[in-house]
Amino acid sequence: MALALADGFPDLSAEAIASSDVCLFTAEDAMDISTPAWRDRAARVAFAEEFLRNYGNGRLYVDRPATRAIDVARGLISGRVGVIEGCRELSSLKYAFGDSFTQDFRPFVAIDRETDHLPIGAVRREWNPDALARKDIEIARCEELYRPQVIEDCERLIRRLREG
Repeated sequence: MALALADGFPDLSAEAIASSDVCLFTAEDAMDISTPAWRDRAARVAFAEEFLRNYGNGRLYVDRPATRAIDVARGLISGRVGVIEGCRELSSLKYAFGDSFTQDFRPFVAIDRETDHLPIGAVRREWNPDALARKDIEIARCEELYRPQVIEDCERLIRRLREG
């Protein structure tokens, strides 16, 4: 149920709500809470857009997981984001998209699993320099091996996310 109140609404219902145990959320909070319940991504996005249009005081819905996935995919395509790093992030984002996007995220999940033993990012500070040097050779090999296919997969993912 959604109950919309204008800020500073001088009505007895606002006073009653304020003195009750009812927890009020912003429209964005309500969307964040309800997101996991939607299996159909297109229906979820359509609902979110309409919900915020009606209750969001003019704010537009921003599909944060899709925006982030597109940003990461573009970074992979441009080379700004490493293959292993980008695949790990896209792999973690797959849960935000539901079953209809399983195939689209499968290549990134596979590379994530194939390279999960390789130190990327902040964890590298914890590694022994000699061991890290050996892993860097493997990282470079994987980056070169997977890059052409990952670029194709990223282009396909971007097209699919834009379609909804």
